[in-house]
Amino acid sequence: MLDVNKKILMTGATSFVGTHLLHSLIKEGYSIIALKRPITEPTIINTLIEW
Repeated sequence: MLDVNKKILMTGATSFVGTHLLHSLIKEGYSIIALKRPITEPTIINTLIEW
């Protein structure tokens, strides 16, 4: 199997569903670029997420 760079751009990452989806994607080995509103603080701190 090919080694593929698994990177995702995600919107809504700070919502209830988005937070759970982030956890699942991290477990699968994805690196994530997450967009958020300026007034929203992320609840997940992880080196695989770029806010």
